[in-house]
Amino acid sequence: MIDMRISSQRLRGQHPIPSFGGNGKGEIMRKTGNGHNVDLEQFLNDIKTIVKDGEQLLKAGVSEVKQRALTRVKTTNRAVREHPMKTLGIVFGLGVLVGILATHSLAGEEEDED
Repeated sequence: MIDMRISSQRLRGQHPIPSFGGNGKGEIMRKTGNGHNVDLEQFLNDIKTIVKDGEQLLKAGVSEVKQRALTRVKTTNRAVREHPMKTLGIVFGLGVLVGILATHSLAGEEEDED
C-alpha cells in the first residue's frame, strides 16, 4: 500500500536541514532533497574541470576569430592597393551620403522645435 501522508514540514514549505557527514576518508557528503548523498569535493572538482574546459574553448574561439579578422584585413588591404581610385570613389560617395543624412536629420530637428 502507498503511504500518502505528507509531513508537516513540507506542508509549511519548509525542508529538512541537509545532513553533513563523512565516510571516514575526509570526504564531505551532503544529503540532497531526493535522499541521495552527494560528494561535495567530487562535485567541486567536476565544476573546476568544466570551467577549465570552458576557458579552453573560449581561447580557441578567440584565436579563430582573430585569424579570420586578419585574413579579412589582408584581403581588404590588397583590394585597396589594387584598385585605389575605385576605393577612393566609394569612400567619397559614402561620405557624401552620411553628410546628407546628417544634415537632413539636424534640419528636421530644428523644424520640430518651432
